[in-house]
Amino acid sequence: MLKKTWRQLKQLREQKDEIARETVSIMSRLGKIGQLHDYVSIGDNGKMVLPLREALGMRGQVWVVHDVRPESSEIPVVLERGSVEPLGHFVLVDYQDVTTPRWAIPDESADLVTMNQGLHHLPQTDIMKFLGEVRRIL
Repeated sequence: MLKKTWRQLKQLREQKDEIARETVSIMSRLGKIGQLHDYVSIGDNGKMVLPLREALGMRGQVWVVHDVRPESSEIPVVLERGSVEPLGHFVLVDYQDVTTPRWAIPDESADLVTMNQGLHHLPQTDIMKFLGEVRRIL
């Protein structure tokens, strides 16, 4: 059991490292390195907040948008986000109605928004509304 858990933790770390490398590569090609400060993570407990803040040198506000309010003491949540303490401001969202109510994130307040492996959970009819909300906060 311990060996399996260790492999899973290693796999999570490798996944975070790869996503961070890919994001840095894209942002570098766009000439955005050093220009990103505020970040919104959608669809998990803030899995990429620490790796991306470190890799991109972001020091601004962070919002974590998810459909489940995380309990900071839950071990899977702590492992996913890589921190015992919550990261940034939590924003509760209903993925079945992604824009009602409007997210508690100010207009044009984020330089980077990520949603890793979650877009397929949204109803097809709401994807454009969802992207409109992302555009609003960018």
